[in-house]
Amino acid sequence: MLRLNPIIAEVLSMAKQDAPLTGEALIKEVCRRIRVARSYWDAHNNAACRGERDRAACPLQHIN
Repeated sequence: MLRLNPIIAEVLSMAKQDAPLTGEALIKEVCRRIRVARSYWDAHNNAACRGERDRAACPLQHIN
């Protein structure tokens, strides 16, 4: 039986979500994406940083 890395399993489960994130789950996901963008920035990978930053900002644009 193939065992997935817990991080990969979490990413796959998040990709399968149909409903948009709300509340605490939305905040956690945005913070996670900001941390990923920061790691790209620290590694001087500016294009990846911009992409991740845009993905982090996208769900927040729908909040009033």
